[in-house]
Amino acid sequence: MKTILSIVAFFAGVLFSYAQHIEKKIFFVSTNAGHINWSRGTAGTTLKDGGFCIGGLTEFEFPDGSQTPEIKEQNFVFKIDSLYNVVWIDTSQIMDTENKNYKVYSVFQTSDSGIIADKIVRVGGVVDPSELFKFENDGALIWNKPLSDSNYYSGLKITSGEMVNDTLLYSALHVSPLTFNSFHPILLILNSNGDTLSIKDSVDLRCQENSVIQIVKDHTNQLYCILERDSTIIHKINSDGSIISTTAIGALMYNEKIIPISPERFVKADYNLKYFNFYDYNSTLLDSVNFGIYIAAAYKGWSSTLLADFLYFGSTPSYLGRSLIQMDSTGTIMWGFTHDENISQVIQTSENEFVLLGTAYDTTILKMGVLFEKITKPNFNRTLSIPDSVLCNNDSILISAPSGYTYNWNNGDTSQEIYVSSSGNYFALIIDSEGFFTYSDTATITNSNTIGPELGADTILCLIDSILLDAGNGFATYQWSTGSSAQFINISDSLETITQYFVTVADSNGCVFTDSIQIQFATCTNINEIVNDEIEIYPNPTTGILFINFKSSLSGSITIYDQSGKEIVSKEINKNQNTVDLYTLPSGIYNCIYIDAFSKKRQLIKFVKK
Repeated sequence: MKTILSIVAFFAGVLFSYAQHIEKKIFFVSTNAGHINWSRGTAGTTLKDGGFCIGGLTEFEFPDGSQTPEIKEQNFVFKIDSLYNVVWIDTSQIMDTENKNYKVYSVFQTSDSGIIADKIVRVGGVVDPSELFKFENDGALIWNKPLSDSNYYSGLKITSGEMVNDTLLYSALHVSPLTFNSFHPILLILNSNGDTLSIKDSVDLRCQENSVIQIVKDHTNQLYCILERDSTIIHKINSDGSIISTTAIGALMYNEKIIPISPERFVKADYNLKYFNFYDYNSTLLDSVNFGIYIAAAYKGWSSTLLADFLYFGSTPSYLGRSLIQMDSTGTIMWGFTHDENISQVIQTSENEFVLLGTAYDTTILKMGVLFEKITKPNFNRTLSIPDSVLCNNDSILISAPSGYTYNWNNGDTSQEIYVSSSGNYFALIIDSEGFFTYSDTATITNSNTIGPELGADTILCLIDSILLDAGNGFATYQWSTGSSAQFINISDSLETITQYFVTVADSNGCVFTDSIQIQFATCTNINEIVNDEIEIYPNPTTGILFINFKSSLSGSITIYDQSGKEIVSKEINKNQNTVDLYTLPSGIYNCIYIDAFSKKRQLIKFVKK
């Protein structure tokens, strides 16, 4: 019932507005009858007037100062305004003995601005019935009603609650007073005045007796009834409790939890094995993520997202500590927040705002109080200095993350800028000064795989010869040391010279390649005058077989060179052996030099291999 703040309960709070995106306050709940040990917030809701209503549990020693004080607990509900001032508090009956499971499971505000909360009243140490309390927005008690079903069971204990359009749905258990290991799952549907509209038992819910029951809703207000025993059943239900569809999965392990996040997906989280498995409601595994770190708890978020509170131990990154992380419906991390609190509940109140409820230690008065911490997701700058890029051969690329953060790159670097010299995906975990973190964009680096020009080995030519230099096709630009910007240049000289020729090319990615060749022109003293009527070759161009037609000559030798001056084929020929097999040669222009066996006359013929 409502009590006067100055008579029964004492609040003290310390507000730490220590960061731009964090507002934190610790409330301490006690009574005149006892000495506070700790207080914990377990449920809450935003209010239409900008305030917030918090429900929870406090433990105290009674009577205060006794040498052998009795430990007692008490549920509470209180409202704070938008400036975090306590407006009112309500406390229920004091429970007989300590049991830290008797928390407030839900707090709702109805369309008429009333506030409804569930609380536990312990009766005789046997049955722990839940009661519903409805308050005016100013804290005045409108009604309180025991949660019961006179036709079936009495003394029901709430395990969860949801509200959709002023319809209240509570999952509850009735523990048999004769056999404490026997309990019965119940789903109750009430209106905003606490009147029973409908009751569903194990028969209606198509489940085994002694099943554990929970009612949840996703961000679309779709309701789910989850029942666990030898197997786990997920019912999609309407607000009147009627079943839309059913998904049956295997029995859950001790540390596993089912979290529906959308009408298309639910999550099975294993807190010990550190993974999230994402399923559709045909029990088809869609995505699986193993974070390699311990999961303290998981909660549903907006827009098919999941909120997870992670613990870090041992070799896990000490720069993160304990972290609250929001991930999308595939398990991809969207952002996170490091903290050192004991969280009982995380409530997403808007697209970018979240409230953390739990318990926190205040070092000034050395007590554990109710934690209320509102965090606002910052507007992260995730942009890297370059998007996807191509890595040129034997080169490196500079990638810069945005300034103002600390950094942990996926290659192990911790600086703002990194140089990379191999292909791959590069991104950084960026962490701001308040402990918020996210991943930067990803820069995908690929190798160019472009082969640069190959002008061939240095060569010596006769003064009467020439050579065609080819830088290769497919480049965006060409620049020769002669000033030419063409793919080919033809080199000849009438003087004895030694010249180094360079070419620089660039591909479409901007990768630059160079090559050079040294060409020496010399007087050839042992070669007779070149003639042009000793032989003829055909076909020209040729696709493979080159035929030699002897005109005035009877026999000799034939040598074929490529345009770099490299000898390709050398063969003795005559009228009976007058073919050369060139099938294996690549396409190009070739020089054929014939030397007559008797006169030593020399003939140069150019031909094309297709």
